[in-house]
Amino acid sequence: MNTSTKYTREQYLNNECSHHDYYKQFVTKGIIDYVKRAIGKDKILNSKDEHFNDIPLRLWDNLYIPIPNSLDKSLATKVCLAKCAAVIIKEGE
Repeated sequence: MNTSTKYTREQYLNNECSHHDYYKQFVTKGIIDYVKRAIGKDKILNSKDEHFNDIPLRLWDNLYIPIPNSLDKSLATKVCLAKCAAVIIKEGE
């Protein structure tokens, strides 16, 4: 979830932090709980793909994830936030 270190988009684009670490700073407990319910904790835990690509993309696309104002309001950003939450769930929160 939210980390104490804050990365800027510029740092992310300059490879000064990982994709996961960049998006993780925006994931809240509410997003984690929502992804767990909407996608299903079992699907997340049983996923064999590190990027959860064995879970249909339409499920990720259909989520309602609030995107912070500091981020691009794109579908891709929403999916990145949701999949980051899924990683946190898979790692045991």
